[in-house]
Amino acid sequence: MAEQLSTPSYQVYTKGIDYPKSKQEVISHVRGNNAPDAVIRVMEAMEDQEFTSATDLARAFGEAKNRLEGRR
Repeated sequence: MAEQLSTPSYQVYTKGIDYPKSKQEVISHVRGNNAPDAVIRVMEAMEDQEFTSATDLARAFGEAKNRLEGRR
């Protein structure tokens, strides 16, 4: 990824989410909060699932970010 992106940095764009939410609902929410392309790219790479908490979302975001960066 060209942009450096720390896992917690996406949280500014997920503020106010009421769970549960689907992956697409989360992406719509962060787009509405003007998230940068790097955040949206990582979220699009997350597994399709329903997120029941911020912890679920953080785990999925971190896993997707690591996959995109070539880490396991």
